[in-house]
Amino acid sequence: MRSAATACASSTTPPGADTINIGNLQQDSSIGAYVKVDEMLRKHFAFFGSTGVGKSSGVAVILRALLAAKPSQRIFLIDPHNEYARSFRDKAQVLNPKNLKLPFWLFNFEETVDVLFRGRPGLEKRWRSWRRSSRRPKGLFAGVRGGEGQTLRKIDSNGTLFTVDTPVPYRLSDLINLIDERMGKLENRSITTKYSRLIARIETARKDPRYAFMFDNANVGGDTMVEVLSQLFRLPANGRPMTIMQLAGFPSEVVDSVVSVLGRMAFEFGLWSDGAVQLLFVCEEAHRYAPGDKSIGFGPTRKASPALPRRAANTACSSAW
Repeated sequence: MRSAATACASSTTPPGADTINIGNLQQDSSIGAYVKVDEMLRKHFAFFGSTGVGKSSGVAVILRALLAAKPSQRIFLIDPHNEYARSFRDKAQVLNPKNLKLPFWLFNFEETVDVLFRGRPGLEKRWRSWRRSSRRPKGLFAGVRGGEGQTLRKIDSNGTLFTVDTPVPYRLSDLINLIDERMGKLENRSITTKYSRLIARIETARKDPRYAFMFDNANVGGDTMVEVLSQLFRLPANGRPMTIMQLAGFPSEVVDSVVSVLGRMAFEFGLWSDGAVQLLFVCEEAHRYAPGDKSIGFGPTRKASPALPRRAANTACSSAW
């Protein structure tokens, strides 16, 4: 196992306030191995090695030492095989499909399309219908939060400042009503059929228990970005400064989009908070989400993963390359 940030590791640097001990050299067990914490966290770093050499175990050792040395550090770890929880029982909250709350309105246009239509024929025509229909419900929800009794038809379609990607709450019922409204104005049966299929797919996903983390109780009580960020990134930490996101158990068609949303949120949180909280984003098997070949993989996930280290959020990638 070797670190891509080789300048961060040293066998001769004595332990100090800015270093952590991660073990001893295999060639000479009397010599300690140390990592310069701040230097490591200021840049990308990765772990490479063949299967079975202990990459995950090495990552766990380094992260535990990091948490001990920097109690204010936050760590978010993508765990595709649900294997890290036992290493951080006393330091981490564990999220999985049963307890994750990631409202559908946090997903941008591409991510939503991937969740609803991935691997299904006729995708391109359907996502055009979604794009045309999904902006106004956001303006509706923002307009009625302080009052009651407004309906979709009372909202000026040109009065919203929201884009199709704006992460604000909206009601799926309003979206479906708008699509149904559009269908009523169409005479071409082939086009109305596409809208009908779009509504059917939205309803199917909303009722599917595997998608409960996205749709259950969404908008009930008024979801807020603060609420979501607090859960994901441990604000406040309450003795558990780390989040382990277990991916095993999610429907395969949503995994890429979930990772994309989480990576993008980590980057934007670091950007807009101007680095107020030190956040380390760790992606186990990162090659699955940010492959070297840009022609494969899910585009939004590839964009989110390399972007993380540019500001306050850094990336540690433990991969089986």
